[in-house]
Amino acid sequence: MDQLSLFGSHMPTDVIIVGGNEVMTSWQWILRYMSSRPKSPLNTCIFDHKLWSHGLSPQPLEPRSSIPEILSALYIASELGDLKSILDMAKGAQAPDIIINNGPLDQDVKGVINSATRFRHALSEHLSFWIRLAEVTKSNHCSNFSCSRPNTQPEDKGPDGIFIEIGEKSRVEVQSVKSSIGNPSGLISSKSFRAGKKRDKKKLLDGFWLQAYENLGLTKLQNALSDACSLVGLSARDRVYIGLTLDVCAYNAVVVADNEYADVNLFDGYERVNKDVYKCIATYIGSDGWTDVAEATRRCVDHIIILAGV
Repeated sequence: MDQLSLFGSHMPTDVIIVGGNEVMTSWQWILRYMSSRPKSPLNTCIFDHKLWSHGLSPQPLEPRSSIPEILSALYIASELGDLKSILDMAKGAQAPDIIINNGPLDQDVKGVINSATRFRHALSEHLSFWIRLAEVTKSNHCSNFSCSRPNTQPEDKGPDGIFIEIGEKSRVEVQSVKSSIGNPSGLISSKSFRAGKKRDKKKLLDGFWLQAYENLGLTKLQNALSDACSLVGLSARDRVYIGLTLDVCAYNAVVVADNEYADVNLFDGYERVNKDVYKCIATYIGSDGWTDVAEATRRCVDHIIILAGV
C-alpha cells in the first residue's frame, strides 16, 4: 500500500504552531530575568523563591503583561515539541519550530487545554520544567545535562520530572510539583509525617519519603532516568553509575501558588527525607494571582491552537 492510499486522497501536512523565534524569545526571558537558586540553605532546605527582575524590583508572575504569552509559547514547546531539540536549545543551539501534523489535536492534550483546573495543574509542571532547565543553564557549572518531559496528563502519578547533571560529580534531582489557588501548606506535608509517623503519598514531602525508603514510583522513576540518559548518548556503564545515584539523589519540592504564601516554614519536615540540606530543595514559584496567570495563559494557548487550525 502506498502512502497516498494509507492516508486517503489527502497527504498530511505539517503546521508550525509556534515559531522558533518565539520559543527563543520566551526562553531568553526566563533566562534573563529569573532569580537564581540560592547556594546556602535556610533551615532544613535550600529555599528558592522564584521571582523575575523585569521591573524596578523582583516581581512574581502576573497576568497583566506579556507573561501569559511567554508561558503559552513555552507550554506548547514542552507539550508538543521535540525534547531533544529543547535540550539542544538550552545548550546554545537554535530554537526549534514547534511543528505538528495538520488535523485534530490530540484529545488528551485538548482535554487539558479545555479545562481551567486541569490546565492550571499542567502548566505548573511545565513551568517548573522550564525553570529547572534555566537553572542548570544559568549556573554554568555543568557542561552536559538532560531531563524528562513534563507529564501530558496532570493526574499522572509518581515524580513529575527528573533532571540529571553529568560530569565529575553527576547529580540526579527528582522533582515533584503542587499547584494551589490558596494557601498551599496542606499539599506539602501531613501532620503525621512531620511527627515521624504515617505518611500520605498525596503530599509532596511524604511522597519523597515513600520514594526514598519504600520505593514508591521506582519503576516510573527508572524509566524517566533511562529516557533522559538516552537523549545525551550515555554509555551503558554511565547509565549504571547514574542509576546508582538514585539512592542518594536530590529532591526538588516545587510549589506554584500566590506569592503571599511564600515561606520556607511551609517545608518543615524536609530533613526527614534527607538530612543533607543541600539535597533538599524547595522551589516556590509565586504569582500575583496564580488562577489569573494560569487562565490568561490557557486562553493564549487556545488562541494559538485555533489560529493554527488544529
